[in-house]
Amino acid sequence: MLPDVNQWGYSPHPVYYGLYPFSLIYGAVQWIRRRAYGAGLLRSVRLPVPVVSVGNITLGGTGKTPFVIGLVRFFQQKGLKPCVLSRGYRRKGKGPSVVCDGERIMLSPAEAGDEPYLIARKTKCIVAVGSNRLEAFKLVEHLSPDVVVLDDGFQHLKIERDLDFCLIDGTRGLGNGLVFPAGPLRELPSSLRFAGALVITKRKNFSFFYRVGHCIDKIPVFFYLPKLKVPFVERAVLVTAIGNPRHLVEELKKHVQVVEERVFPDHHWFREGDFEGICYPILTTEKDIVKFPKKVLDCFEVKVVELDETLPSEITSFVEERLCL
Repeated sequence: MLPDVNQWGYSPHPVYYGLYPFSLIYGAVQWIRRRAYGAGLLRSVRLPVPVVSVGNITLGGTGKTPFVIGLVRFFQQKGLKPCVLSRGYRRKGKGPSVVCDGERIMLSPAEAGDEPYLIARKTKCIVAVGSNRLEAFKLVEHLSPDVVVLDDGFQHLKIERDLDFCLIDGTRGLGNGLVFPAGPLRELPSSLRFAGALVITKRKNFSFFYRVGHCIDKIPVFFYLPKLKVPFVERAVLVTAIGNPRHLVEELKKHVQVVEERVFPDHHWFREGDFEGICYPILTTEKDIVKFPKKVLDCFEVKVVELDETLPSEITSFVEERLCL
């Protein structure tokens, strides 16, 4: 049996060894690409406003979306007008699009993508999506944003950035340390040396540093451990499609008797059949509920687990210093 898609590279399995030669090729391509940008062989574009990138080097959930929401709210509290540029992974729309103009949400979750839609709904900031984020920025440049947050931007080197946050899930670290497809890494661990700051999310954990300590000895390290807000319910069925469901399950079981876990691949768009046979209240996340069919919301008792996305003062002070706010 193959590893669960959301846990790829985080548990031992012989299939990884067979994929290792392909990982060498993929890792080499990413290494050459990053160095081509560093040498000026490939050109990065400078936007007219400061850019803060929030990304990671692993596949799946590291807490980027709540971090972006917390960062956007921090900028708003400073009186700035932030703009989020996102790829809009697995959205059903095509081409660059405006999700929110700073006042109105203009696309559905399916057209925007689950994460950009959630960011727009929770912050009402300017949000644009597109595989070409430079073109996406051009769509909202007339709205005069003061700062750009580049969502999932660590590998998006076409746009220069003033600050580069790289997030690492403290509950999983770097998995088996191998690059995709034999492991969960998007590029070699040595690429962490290009981060402006590392952020360990969900749990304080330094155990993976032995692999990368020589790369990050001069890079600031912060912790981001947002607390769950769990609604009151005695028993419930968890329905979710997030990148790291195991951490969510562990936390929920401290508060709720989870009688069943229905876990789907990250960014899964739910169908009515996914809910067949459920006879308890449903627990889900803010990211997931925007993809629930309307009939499910009408027929089931659905309760949403929320996060307190507030950034710790150590991170906001670091941002202020680096951007001279």
